Amino acid sequence: MIEFTTYEECDLNKDPIMLLPCGHFYTMSTLDGLFDMPQAYEIDSDGKYIGIKPLPRSQDVKPKCCPDCRTVVHSIGRYGRLLSFLRLRFLERKHLITVERSLKACAYKLNQGETKGKDLSNIIKKLQKVLASIKMGPTQKVFDACGGNTQVEVPCPPHKPIIQTLHLLGISYSRQVEESKDESYKKAYEVFVEVITICDETQSLRLGAEVRISLARLLLQWNDASKVKDDIASLIDPVLTNAVTSKFTELYEQAKDLKQQAATGTFKDVIQAMNMVDGYNYGGSWSSHWYECPNGHPYFIGNCGGATSTARCIECGESVGGSSHQLLASNRQSEAVRRVLNRS
Repeated sequence: MIEFTTYEECDLNKDPIMLLPCGHFYTMSTLDGLFDMPQAYEIDSDGKYIGIKPLPRSQDVKPKCCPDCRTVVHSIGRYGRLLSFLRLRFLERKHLITVERSLKACAYKLNQGETKGKDLSNIIKKLQKVLASIKMGPTQKVFDACGGNTQVEVPCPPHKPIIQTLHLLGISYSRQVEESKDESYKKAYEVFVEVITICDETQSLRLGAEVRISLARLLLQWNDASKVKDDIASLIDPVLTNAVTSKFTELYEQAKDLKQQAATGTFKDVIQAMNMVDGYNYGGSWSSHWYECPNGHPYFIGNCGGATSTARCIECGESVGGSSHQLLASNRQSEAVRRVLNRS
C-alpha cells in the first residue's frame, strides 16, 4: 500500500505478510506505517528497532482498524504495546468523561447561591466518591501495578481532575465554616494547601491561581486582616507576577482586589455587614454602609461608609455612589438594612 507494488514483487523474507484478525493481510512495512511505529520505538539507520520511546500523551484514542474493512485490529503481538496503550487510553477517556460530569453537577449546585445543610453535606460526599474514583482510574491502576516510572514505562495519571475535585471539596468545606478555626475551617485550609502543592508540582498555573484566590478568601473571611496580611501576600503575589495567569483578566483582578482588601481590612467589614443585613448584629456601624441603586440592587461602601465616587451598578448599569459623602439623589439606604434597624 505504501509503494503500490504487488505481492509477487515483495521479498517476503525482508517484508513478511501479516494476517489480521479480520482475514485481510498486508506486508509488515504497511502495518508498521499504519501503527506509526517510529513514535514508540527507536530505529537505527538499518531499520532495526533498538529501543523504546515514551508513549505519546495524545488525546487521540481511536482504535487502529483494517485499511480494507475497518475492523478493529487486535491480538497482533508485534503491536501489542501500542494496542494495549490505546485500550488504556480509551478506558481512561471514558472514566474521565464520567468524572467530568460529576464535577460539573457539583460545581453547578455550589454556584446556586449559598448551599448549606444537608445539600452541602451531600455535595461533599459526592466529591469524596469522585476523588476515590479518580484514584482508582484505569491509568492509575496500571501505573501503581507497574511500580511507576522506575520499573515499567507507564504514563502518569492525569492531574487536572484531581485538582478540580480537591478545589471543589475545599470550597464545600469553607461553606460549612461557622466560626474561625472550627473543624470545617481546618479541613478547607488543608485541602487548599494540598491542591496548591499539586498545582506547583505539575506547573498548573491557572488552576493554581484559582486555588490561591480561594484560600486567600478563606483567610480573609475568618481572620483579622492584619494577622493574615503577609500570608495573603505570599499567596497572591505569584498570581500577580506570573506571565501566564496575568493573561486571565478576571483572575488577575480578583487577586489584586484581595491583596488590597487584606491591606485595608475591607473584606472583614463587608462580611460583617452582610451578616448584619441577615439579622446577625456583630456590632459596629456597618449597617449604614449598605445602599441601593434606583432599581433596588444593594451595594456596599467601605471605609467610613460615605460616598466619595460614582460607579455603575453591576446588575443594571445605573449610577451608584456619590461625591463629598453625599449620596446620589436616585440612590437610597438599603431597604433590607432599614428593616433590620426598624426591628431593633
